[in-house]
Formats: sequence, C-alpha cells, structure tokens
Amino acid sequence: KNVSMVGALGGGFDRDAMLSMHGELMKLYADGAIKVAIDRKIGFGEIRDGVQALADRKVRGRVVALA
Repeated sequence: KNVSMVGALGGGFDRDAMLSMHGELMKLYADGAIKVAIDRKIGFGEIRDGVQALADRKVRGRVVALA
C-alpha cells in the first residue's frame, strides 16, 4: 500500500479514545504494518536549515533533530 499520513489532529476525541487509537497505531508500527518516513536527521545547529526545508516543501517525511 502506498499510503501516507500528512498530519493528525486529535480534537473531538476524549482521552480514552485518544489512548486507544495511540495503542492501535503503536501495535501497527510494532508489527511493521506502518513505517515512519524520516527524510533527514540533523544536528541542533542545522535546525534553521531543517525548518527552511519544511517551509520550501523539500521534505518527504520527518526531519529529526538529534542532540
């Protein structure tokens, strides 16, 4: 399947429903049914460039800042 989630907003759900959905997503991830797309890993000194890449729509996945 070629499916992606661009964003999610948890509004309108109570805490128990959110925890349940989170548990289901974590199970799917643990089972390998879904994957996290990481576009690039950057250091804290590169955060400005990472944010600019997001703004310029040059990112396909997450930008992860590492310490």
